[in-house]
Amino acid sequence: MKRVFRYIWKYKLFLIIPFCAMLLGVVLDMLNPYIAGTFVDKVILKKQLNILWMVLAGVGGVSAGRMVLGYVKEYMYDILSSKVAVDLRKDLFDHIQELPFKFFDNMSTGELMSRMTGDIDNIWRSISFGIGLFVENAIYFITAGAILFTLNVKLTLISLFTMPLIAYIAFKLEKRVDEAYQKLSDQGVILNTTAEENIAGVRLVKAFGREKHEICKFLRHNKKNADLSIEQARIWGTYHPMIEFLGNFTVIAVVS
Repeated sequence: MKRVFRYIWKYKLFLIIPFCAMLLGVVLDMLNPYIAGTFVDKVILKKQLNILWMVLAGVGGVSAGRMVLGYVKEYMYDILSSKVAVDLRKDLFDHIQELPFKFFDNMSTGELMSRMTGDIDNIWRSISFGIGLFVENAIYFITAGAILFTLNVKLTLISLFTMPLIAYIAFKLEKRVDEAYQKLSDQGVILNTTAEENIAGVRLVKAFGREKHEICKFLRHNKKNADLSIEQARIWGTYHPMIEFLGNFTVIAVVS
């Protein structure tokens, strides 16, 4: 991660600007409960219809601000991740050109292609989506928690009651997904290697009449790849509803 951060810091402007946009977006989101409370307490209960236009203007202003800030954040993070991916591919390609012959005796072309494409694409997705999402949720949690503690300590503690269980489930989910992803990545290497060897040696395959054998081999690896993808989806489907349920249960506990 330290090496990747060196690439990220080269384009620090594309890191700082979306981070600031993210912070402003969180501030705007924190205004929504106040606006909603004003609408219920004053417009509905006290019939102060003269301030209805102010509430609607507040909702419209917050929504428009979130839209603009969200666009800036996503656009700048995507630019940052694309630039980092380009630099990583270039440096990795240059590094491969300088490796000795002995290295290629133990490394398949499919695995090298997987490193050049799949692994760097995962880094691209982590920068453009994963890191930003993690930081944003952490800011939301800290900010909302601080505000809730100032409003009602008892209800805040009730809302945090399920957090250790959610954290435990998330930890188990991360561990199982990581294992499933590693198996899927390894199988992707085998699949790429099989396809590359057959395409590169298609004349030999045809010359020896091995088409049916190679097709069956590829289909076998392809099916295993699909099975591992389904297994990864099954893991998400098992754990994610639990987290959703605990989150909804917390809301019910606070309301009741």
